[in-house]
Amino acid sequence: MSKETVFTNGCKCHITGASSGVLDAPVPVLTVSSSHPLMRGVMPLCEIDMNAMPPREICEMPVLRFAQMGPKVAATGNTIHTVNGRPAGPISALAICDGGGTPQSFYLFSCDADWNVITDTHHLSIDEALNQASFEYNNIHSAWQQPKHG
Repeated sequence: MSKETVFTNGCKCHITGASSGVLDAPVPVLTVSSSHPLMRGVMPLCEIDMNAMPPREICEMPVLRFAQMGPKVAATGNTIHTVNGRPAGPISALAICDGGGTPQSFYLFSCDADWNVITDTHHLSIDEALNQASFEYNNIHSAWQQPKHG
């Protein structure tokens, strides 16, 4: 299932939902706004081979940093992102994008293997977004990269 979503900064983003599985850890839940698509099923965080660099922009926002899930990166269990009340997934990568505006804003996007946004959180600084990612994923600090677009 997919849907075009309009984020708080007004950009439109085509978001694609995921497939099957269950994530049933009893942890605090981070609820994503109802503007996100209803997903048919959910999957836990999993490692998916993503050799491709992220696009220059996600949701019309420049990608500043990205991290791909790998064998050393794992969910901490501190949060579960949900879409319409159901756990979201699979998460294959994270991207921090410049949301622009005054004051400056940044989005931490959780993405699938094709860099489609599954969930997002809004932050007032890159450091705040990096700290949120570290709260959610063990060893994510060593996975961050800056895009090298030619």
